[in-house]
Amino acid sequence: MPGSVLSLGLALSLLGSPGFSVNTPGAKVPQPQGLKPVSYLQVELKDKLWTALQKINATKSIWHQFQELEATGRLQNFRTAAARKRTGYQGLIFNDSDVHKVLEAGAYIYGKTKDSKLDAKLDEIIGLLAAAQEPDGYLYTSIQVQFPEQKWKNLRDLHEIYTAGHLFEAAAAHYQATGKKNLLNVATKLADLLCKRHLDQGLPGYCGHPEAELALFKLADATGEKRYYDLAKKFLVERGSQFFAAEHNTPLKEFNGEYWLDHEPIHEHRQIVGHAVRAAYLYCGATDLAAREGDPKIIDMLDRVWRNTAERKMFVTGGLGPSASNEGFTQDYDLPEATAYQETCASIANVLWSHRMGLLHGDGKYFDVAETALFNGVLSGGSLSGDRYNYVNPLAGSGSHHRRPWFDCACCPPNHSRTIAMVGGYLYAQSDNTLAVTEYASSTASAEMGSGKVGWQVETGYPWKGDVKFSWSQAPAGSATVKFRVPSWSGAEKLNVTIAGSKQEIPVENGFISVNRSWKAGDTVQFEIPFRVRRVEAHPNADMLAGKSALGWGPMIYCLEGTDNKFDLDRVGFPASAPVKAEWESGTFPGTPLSGITVLKGKLISMGETNWAGRLYADAAPAQEVDFKAIPYAFWDNRSAGALKVWLPTTPPASTARGLEKTAKIALSFVSGNCVPAGAADGIVPKTSGITGARQCHWWPHKGPETGVAEEWIEYTWEKPQTLSSSRVFWFDDSGYGECRKPAAWRLETWTGSAWAPVELERGSKFGTDLDKWVEVEFKPIKTQRLRMTLQLPAKFSTGIHEWQVQ
Repeated sequence: MPGSVLSLGLALSLLGSPGFSVNTPGAKVPQPQGLKPVSYLQVELKDKLWTALQKINATKSIWHQFQELEATGRLQNFRTAAARKRTGYQGLIFNDSDVHKVLEAGAYIYGKTKDSKLDAKLDEIIGLLAAAQEPDGYLYTSIQVQFPEQKWKNLRDLHEIYTAGHLFEAAAAHYQATGKKNLLNVATKLADLLCKRHLDQGLPGYCGHPEAELALFKLADATGEKRYYDLAKKFLVERGSQFFAAEHNTPLKEFNGEYWLDHEPIHEHRQIVGHAVRAAYLYCGATDLAAREGDPKIIDMLDRVWRNTAERKMFVTGGLGPSASNEGFTQDYDLPEATAYQETCASIANVLWSHRMGLLHGDGKYFDVAETALFNGVLSGGSLSGDRYNYVNPLAGSGSHHRRPWFDCACCPPNHSRTIAMVGGYLYAQSDNTLAVTEYASSTASAEMGSGKVGWQVETGYPWKGDVKFSWSQAPAGSATVKFRVPSWSGAEKLNVTIAGSKQEIPVENGFISVNRSWKAGDTVQFEIPFRVRRVEAHPNADMLAGKSALGWGPMIYCLEGTDNKFDLDRVGFPASAPVKAEWESGTFPGTPLSGITVLKGKLISMGETNWAGRLYADAAPAQEVDFKAIPYAFWDNRSAGALKVWLPTTPPASTARGLEKTAKIALSFVSGNCVPAGAADGIVPKTSGITGARQCHWWPHKGPETGVAEEWIEYTWEKPQTLSSSRVFWFDDSGYGECRKPAAWRLETWTGSAWAPVELERGSKFGTDLDKWVEVEFKPIKTQRLRMTLQLPAKFSTGIHEWQVQ
């Protein structure tokens, strides 16, 4: 959660690296030095974009999430635990964390709206938590109900401390917004239990999913309890001791702790690895510690890992994590399009971490990254209707990927909601004599600065225009500095600035222009950040993006949707010299509070697709010039279904050898929450069977029995009968990290009009199961409207396919 409201700061001097020690209760909680963010409670947003999104969030999203908490049994789990029952738990083991995050989102919303109905709903849910909590402070309903004997026995996998962290964040936010201590009391009882175990008793360990570290800093600030600070620090400085190897009796020579960030001491990290959200949350906590203590080893580590992230492993939208298999990182420059994972929570985590790094160093490049993630990867995570969400955020697609009302693992919806609710907390930071404008939105704000209170306002057309007017409503006493971030995408090295009516040119230094003077109420600063249509290219080492460019306008990355562009987005070229213009467009999203957006328009070269059935050579498909319209990636999939494209090749790609599957309707015997049936026919062929992506077609979690046979099927249906004589399949097998394997056996069947009949294979053809390549079968020609592949599930595993083509 954007914890900058409570706990971040800029360490302007490095204080050395004190050794770890447990402090006595009541000791003063160390505070960040230098710049601290201005609380969202002190900021009133006036701009059309954020006020529209916050209205959707407050009137629709939070109430939708309350309904889902009830409908999916998450709230019932607390009632079950309160009744001290040992059966009846519903859902994933860490479902309590979703409740905590919804409470946090609700607290932030209440902090601005003072909605009495919302206040009552929060108190109702808090009452459930208090009733379920055990006398010693323990609160984790999945273990309380299902297996209480497992308390604290598996810190790596059971998420007890992770879930506690989200409770701590919610409690701090609720106390700040309401002044009530009902949720804070629940949180501190649990935090005291953790302190007793890990500080007083000296028990080793930390959570497999970092999060409690940053949360404990917030709780320490909210309560003044130094022990919570000490516990956060202990979890951080001991991480990498390979505790999880000992916990799970894994020999060190066989242990790879990267997924859990337990592979080496934290100050030795050189690159970002493992699970994207876990990693960024861990570095948020480490940045909080660095801002308070100035440990140079931790700061050096943060600098090099952040550079590795931003310069080699971040999507153009600010998202993190290319791989579905570990929800995280692979090698440098692995930045796929259609299979981009970039979980919404990972984009949010990037905002959290990069914003903290900006406060730590006072350098605009960190705020630039936070802005990119916020305006693109984060906003993509929620719909303008307020009740649909993305878990993964691909950068290309055929139109089959859509936001959903909820997920079994529902971390993203409340994470998205809480970010929107307190976005005002990202705009400003201040110290005794400095005010920094770190992000832009029309707003009024106030803060304590120097010896008294100050107030100001910003008027801007951001993110659509670069005009900025800053004015003091209550000026600081004496001399003070105001710093304004100049985004790197503007290309500006200096700006012409009008200060209290006087014009001057100010150079950009470390991503900011600075104005130092004695101020009086009514003084203004005016300037314009250059906006231009940007053609963004990727580093040459990102070979999957070679020869392609993306479009940008201001902080926003743009995309083409099939809704606006009635041509095949996979068969277009975007010549380097093609002009593009920006236009304001209203009415793009009717029925939503969003009044308008800037769209980009230009021309592309569109190629027809060659039919390669039964051919070795064919005449090249004709090319034609077509008009295109691009909208911000943040708002894709908010209208009718259609294809998606962010990266455009300079020249149209070569025709792919897709078969008749591209015109078929697809049906599966079973579709889970993270299965994409259209992935079987999208023409995206991996290098190996083990590669996973956002468009995976599989039957997990259905698995074959240890004895006997279980079957699943996938079926193609055409509007008219097709003549078919061959088929090929590329199997999906995630051995080593997942539960899909190649099928035990498979067959093809055609619909006769009344029954399914097997196809007759040609001599020498067989239904093979080889991995990492196409497996092809030829059969006697058939004329049919329906073709089915039936697969026998392997014992104890599921199965899946990357591609299934037919000719």
